[in-house]
Amino acid sequence: MVCTKTLYNYVDTGLLKIANIDLPLKVKRSTKPRKIRKHKRHLGTSIDERPEHINNRIEFGHLEIDKFIGKKNRSDAVLFTITERNTRKEII
Repeated sequence: MVCTKTLYNYVDTGLLKIANIDLPLKVKRSTKPRKIRKHKRHLGTSIDERPEHINNRIEFGHLEIDKFIGKKNRSDAVLFTITERNTRKEII
């Protein structure tokens, strides 16, 4: 016994005398390959790639910025935070 995909491959190559329209699942199947969507924009570098001297929080002036969006409607509020790493002062 062979699987369904093998039978459909046989029909496509012409080994079986059946047309694709006669097969119920072949008509319903999506023949397009699925795309793996990547991020449209890559903004900045990852936190994991941060230099060690910034992780130590010795120098003043290194900032972290985060943006929080609600349900992505134009009427929803957005929360934008800026944090200084050394003093941990935040502006929201």
